[in-house]
Amino acid sequence: MNINDFPKAKEIILNSLIKDIKERNNKADYKLFSNDDEETINAIAEIFLESTLKDSARSLFDVFDENDIIIIINYHDNIGFSFSVEDITQSDSFISRKEAEQAAIWEAIKLLENEKNN
Repeated sequence: MNINDFPKAKEIILNSLIKDIKERNNKADYKLFSNDDEETINAIAEIFLESTLKDSARSLFDVFDENDIIIIINYHDNIGFSFSVEDITQSDSFISRKEAEQAAIWEAIKLLENEKNN
């Protein structure tokens, strides 16, 4: 899947990431960039989003919590991991938690996109 297929969800996620980047930069002892440098901040957020979607989906769970979309990852003995997103339950099992988190994020992105389009 491609995040660009979900423009409203992408915008919401990026706005949350940009807010977080600015807050962290304000708290840093040494400012890495000016919070007025929108081009740099937007580029950082875009890069973070792309890499997170590929490698560490769990990092985005807070964004969905902020939008009242709750993701739950479950472990089942001898079966593996599964997830639920709101009332959507993934019945397939995943060998690793990371795979379940990745699949859950995409379900949450679809749900966020649909909610914002209605």
